[in-house]
Amino acid sequence: MEKQEPPQIQAIMADAQAEAESAAPQLKEVSELLHKQEYIRALGAFAGLEDRVHYVGLVLKRFARHVGLV
Repeated sequence: MEKQEPPQIQAIMADAQAEAESAAPQLKEVSELLHKQEYIRALGAFAGLEDRVHYVGLVLKRFARHVGLV
């Protein structure tokens, strides 16, 4: 049985999950535009995505430190 994380960590992880899920359609759009070789439109569709993905990665890295994985 896995250890239950404190409510604060659960809330942060839920926020990161929501951010990742909401970024998924934007990333899919970028991928589709790249496939169609519509590079300028892909660049526009990418706007803001890097920050959202970075946030999710930051949360996961901090969690890894919290549980002693790094």
